[in-house]
Amino acid sequence: MKITVVSLDNWGFNNYIVEALKAKGIETTSINFDDFKYQYPTVFHKVLNFFLKNVSKHNLKEIHLKHQLNKRIKKLPQQDKILVIKSDFLNESILRELKAKTNELVTFLNDSLSRCPKMKKNIDLFDQVFSFENKDCKNYGFKKINNFIYTEIDFSTNNSAKYEVFNISSIDKRKKSVVLFSNYFNLKNISYKIILYSTKPTDYFNNTKIDIIYKPYTILEMLDYLKQCKIVLDLQRPKQQGLSFRVFESLAYGKKLITINRDIVNYDFYKPENIHVIKDMNNISIPDSFFKTEAVKIDKNTLEKYHISEWVNSVFNLNNKQ
Repeated sequence: MKITVVSLDNWGFNNYIVEALKAKGIETTSINFDDFKYQYPTVFHKVLNFFLKNVSKHNLKEIHLKHQLNKRIKKLPQQDKILVIKSDFLNESILRELKAKTNELVTFLNDSLSRCPKMKKNIDLFDQVFSFENKDCKNYGFKKINNFIYTEIDFSTNNSAKYEVFNISSIDKRKKSVVLFSNYFNLKNISYKIILYSTKPTDYFNNTKIDIIYKPYTILEMLDYLKQCKIVLDLQRPKQQGLSFRVFESLAYGKKLITINRDIVNYDFYKPENIHVIKDMNNISIPDSFFKTEAVKIDKNTLEKYHISEWVNSVFNLNNKQ
């Protein structure tokens, strides 16, 4: 069987899909179009692109991406399945080229249509559409699948915690939530570490417990921090109910979780002893006992359902192929 994964993998999570497929003996190709970022040769090209976008609707970055993808797709042999993640970054002609190279074109929507309506464009080109958003699955008939546990399940990291609470996120509309949580933790004298990724050098927090980084950490660097905490803080994006990777990292390492995602109570791994849901960001309240007690262990069979190995089985229907 031949499978290709086409994605914008700027953080590295999608590479675990590729590795899980290879571990099952499947001939797997990865096309990460984050590798095809356009670099302006001169300031003139940057100014030129500004005018092209606004006058002719052309875009040097999009032209460059299409050219690079065309070259990769042309060399690609016929595939049994192709999975596309972040399909909204690809135009119709690229998607049709991919469709011509496979028996089945599949996409995974790891964002909500409310937050990213561009994903609806060209959705009819796909033979199967998976989404982690319950509402979108209900409204559009997509197949539900979550994000996944991408590491080994290991509870041994809870023995020596450096911080009570840890979070890593991008600076976006959740910035206010970061401020509210940090104020609460300071008030309650709860140790924490928050790392925020920014593309703007002007972003600043007057708080030594909040680090601003301008180059993304690798997943392994991020996990080194996460392993040193007792509780993972999950800052849900606005207009989104799908479970973030912070949820699955907390499950993999047996950490407790503080989240603003109310939908999490509907999952089989939910235990109030382990997961505290904030219902009102303007009135954050977490029982002291939540910080003092140990996490209740989740049955390993339950956790393995969310592991990347099972994820690829579901998306690519491998249980019926092997």
